[in-house]
Amino acid sequence: MKNTHGHTLIELLVCMAVLICLASIGVPRLIQTHQQMIQRTTTNNMLGALHYARSQAVFSRTSTSLCNGELSCSSSTTWQNGLLVFSDPNANGQLDAGEVLLQKLAIPEDYSWRWSSFRSRTRISFANDGTTLALNGTFTLCHKTTPTRQIVVSVTGRPRVQPPTPQARCS
Repeated sequence: MKNTHGHTLIELLVCMAVLICLASIGVPRLIQTHQQMIQRTTTNNMLGALHYARSQAVFSRTSTSLCNGELSCSSSTTWQNGLLVFSDPNANGQLDAGEVLLQKLAIPEDYSWRWSSFRSRTRISFANDGTTLALNGTFTLCHKTTPTRQIVVSVTGRPRVQPPTPQARCS
């Protein structure tokens, strides 16, 4: 009698069918988990930038601003290029010559922040006491055109995270 150490074609096909079923169940959940991780990271980066700008304004006793842009501030309320945190002694919300760029952050592809403020400004500035100079408002994190999270900044300069409200929009 001859010993064989192989598998039949039917055994291999059954194993392949089981693997395909497991993959079809697991891959969508893995993609969803990855998207949630990106959203949390992007939200935490924005929170960190807001806290940093506010603390920098208080400790340096000079106005500090945060705006959308890569090299200079843009005039859009949709922030998708990047974030600039800079010392802003003249409180005009623009990165002028002689002002110090403190931090520059990237925003992941397919994501953007929509900034809606009390005064319809395209930036947020913190005074030397940590308040927002009446520039309080809401950042809405958008994945393509879907709101996913919000950061509300009070007039005292304190940010808080919340799920998107029904009124949240990305366009």
